[in-house]
Amino acid sequence: MRSLLKALLTSLLCLFLIACQADQAKSSDQNQASTPSANQIHFPAKYPLTTMDNQKANDITSLTYASQVFDGLYWQDENNDLQANLAQDFPEVSTDGKTYRISLRQDAKWENGQPVTAHDFVYSFRRLVNPETAAPYANLAVGIQGAKAIMAGQAPLDQLGVKALDDYQLEIQLDYPNPNFTKLLAFTPFYPVNEAYVKAQGDRYGQDSDHVLGNGPFVIENWQAGQDQWDLRKSDQYNRYPVAIDGVKVQVIKEENTGVNLFESGQLDQMPLHGQIAKNYQAKGEGDLQVKAWTDYLEFNHQNPDLSQLDLRQAIAYAIDSRSVEDLIGGGAQALTTFVPSHLVVDPVTGEDITDSPAMDTWYDLDQAQEAFDRYKTANQKGSLRLTLLANDDENSRKLSEYLKETLEQALDGLTIELQNVPKKNRIDRMNRQDFDFALTAWGADYDDPLAYYQNLKSDNSFNRGRYQNPELDRLITDLAFPYNQDRDWPYQVAQEIEEEIKNQAVVVPLYQQNEWHLRSDRVQGIIYRPIGPEVDFRLAFIQSN
Repeated sequence: MRSLLKALLTSLLCLFLIACQADQAKSSDQNQASTPSANQIHFPAKYPLTTMDNQKANDITSLTYASQVFDGLYWQDENNDLQANLAQDFPEVSTDGKTYRISLRQDAKWENGQPVTAHDFVYSFRRLVNPETAAPYANLAVGIQGAKAIMAGQAPLDQLGVKALDDYQLEIQLDYPNPNFTKLLAFTPFYPVNEAYVKAQGDRYGQDSDHVLGNGPFVIENWQAGQDQWDLRKSDQYNRYPVAIDGVKVQVIKEENTGVNLFESGQLDQMPLHGQIAKNYQAKGEGDLQVKAWTDYLEFNHQNPDLSQLDLRQAIAYAIDSRSVEDLIGGGAQALTTFVPSHLVVDPVTGEDITDSPAMDTWYDLDQAQEAFDRYKTANQKGSLRLTLLANDDENSRKLSEYLKETLEQALDGLTIELQNVPKKNRIDRMNRQDFDFALTAWGADYDDPLAYYQNLKSDNSFNRGRYQNPELDRLITDLAFPYNQDRDWPYQVAQEIEEEIKNQAVVVPLYQQNEWHLRSDRVQGIIYRPIGPEVDFRLAFIQSN
């Protein structure tokens, strides 16, 4: 019996020692993971990475990191100029502007060593417009021959005007000329997809790092959908540019003070700042301004019986001073009274930016706000109203939503605002289901054109989450899509009319342009920061030697 007890105690002691050693090893790994590698970048993200399916991504984090794991026909270089990438050169375009022929490089490979071919693009484009995919950016393919009918379920996928002439020759047929089409081909949803791999993974595709096959400069590791940390590792197969870094460690930073502490202690190589923290660093001359073509704005649910009424929307719009919002956000934020940010719409004659046009002056007018709210209450025989404001749960969104609640309740007698701050993915999901009254949201340009914003307000656009319907606005946006048939100042004139319609109907309420103040480590060079499209690119980055 004593021998049995002794043996049992010995076994338990061994198990205990093994467990301690395992915990020590695990702790050691965790400590090692938090220490910056000599040839690795440590980078912050605002939000979790929700998908690595480049055609189902609908948030900037997913689009940005998919653009590092996948690679397209074209890309924006360090000067934000369009360059051939998987394509050998820019497209050969027919004289009528409707046929594009593109020759592909023959040395591009998937991470499994298979060649990237024109057939991968044919499958990708078909998958993008396939209604079963429910791709949020499928609307960008409208204009490719057959796309609209396929998306409506009225034509088969093989009717799409995209075909492989051979393994390395791609032909695309358009319904009408589109001067922005080559720019679109540089956007993440138009990147190639490996058909055999996608079909083999089924519903698991793009949901974690074990079910992704890319062709870009990096491979994603240690990630599951919604996770707050992930790694990019230098690809073994990528050969378009010599990648100098070993990889990137990314972590979601929800509190700016946390991010600043990590940056100051050398555990982060970059950190975006807002508000008073940004002002403090600006005063010390530390950091620099990152201009971003992003508009933060309020979007209404126009199917809501109250917010479908113009008087109520105008009351809310008139009650908000975007200049006060600019001061609250800080960090280089710029007050906006237009839906498009600066530098996208410029008068070709005077050089005036539409954001500086006198016609686009501030909406802010407290007297008009209360008058409009009184008209709404009288028409509906109401003395009070309760609305829910939906917003993200990050530090900046909480601060702004609290400010908007206080501002609107003080300005509009009888209005009560309930705040619902939720994770960004939940906010987007709820807006897609129209489970909101009004929401604090943002939009960044996918390509360098005001249509990248205005198309979201068309009645049939999937990103028109408020379901706004306005035939006049639809007509103006369609007119803007065909400026090459008009005088040289036509686009500016139409954009002004669109902005006036947005303002007169209080379709949305622009708040500010999302410029940021960035702290950046001197040891890291060559990261590409973009104002338009995916926000960062690491393929040309390198670590500065001491």
